[in-house]
Amino acid sequence: MEIILLLASIITSAIFLIIFISLIKEIKTSSFNSKEIPLIVLGLIYLILAILLLLWTTNFFSFDTTDFLTVFSAVLTIQTICLLTILYKIRKNKKIFYALIPFTFLIPLIFYAPQSIHLTIPISFFVTLLTFLVATNIQEKITKHIIIYTSISLFLYLFAIFWQNLISILALISSILFLIFIIHFLKFLKQNPEQYFPLPQEPESPLIHFLKHFVFIIIITNFMFIGTISIHEFGHLITSSQSNCEESKIIYELQGLPHTEIKCEDTSLQNRWILGGVLFPFLIAFFLLFGGGKFIKELALQMVGFNLIISYLDMIALNFSKAIAAFTLILGIATTTFSLALLVKSRVE
Repeated sequence: MEIILLLASIITSAIFLIIFISLIKEIKTSSFNSKEIPLIVLGLIYLILAILLLLWTTNFFSFDTTDFLTVFSAVLTIQTICLLTILYKIRKNKKIFYALIPFTFLIPLIFYAPQSIHLTIPISFFVTLLTFLVATNIQEKITKHIIIYTSISLFLYLFAIFWQNLISILALISSILFLIFIIHFLKFLKQNPEQYFPLPQEPESPLIHFLKHFVFIIIITNFMFIGTISIHEFGHLITSSQSNCEESKIIYELQGLPHTEIKCEDTSLQNRWILGGVLFPFLIAFFLLFGGGKFIKELALQMVGFNLIISYLDMIALNFSKAIAAFTLILGIATTTFSLALLVKSRVE
């Protein structure tokens, strides 16, 4: 374990050095610009990570998996925001920041269930992959490196869910791959603005065109499913916390989905707690439907569909018949399918 942490500390230190050497060279040859601010933040966050890894290696701090997950999750979240900010500054497309929507769904869940913060790890990889693959039309060489970095990191994360001892290996390999990516990305940023994005050449092959849209739809759908569950459980939590219960909290198990645990002697208000979870996502979706653009409205409709599916057991707990609960489930599946069709249509257009 100490060797892995030491190697990870060396790699993250290298990331910091490469970023700051590149910044110093850039400042010497041209004036400082706002595009370099997120790079400074990115370099500093990797310096902090390198120091913490070194302190864990030397047993100055006792290594704890939960602490490590929290730090690594925070680093990846900040890294994602920095990369998206850089892309925005050179692409001038505010839609790039739509990719950050899944993080907003996690905020209430993390607030009441801090152990769920590690969900930001796969979300960060997904958001980064989604943005570079779909939203920016960036150079093929950079896209190739980001696909390798995020795909392998996600693959290792899936293993780490079941074998937590692999978390440190995930951090090491992920950092090595990010180091390779950042070297090429910094070279890319030194080009003239007109060289950032390639001129259209041959039309994409049907397979590549299909895969780009397919990956986009799958990633967005997964984000919305996780986000809807989080909002649903948060609704249970809010209503139960107003009932003077002994304990009310959202539980996240590494191998399962979030759920709300309520311990209350007075169960007379149980229906209110259940309705809180059912209605809260509908309330959020309502505001999104009437306040957002076309893309946001499609996501809001998807949230409605997922919430109807999730509410199947709640309908039974509210003493509705199984036929009514099944109708709710089928309606949810139909709504979700329709929202997916709208997403596909908007992507094709």
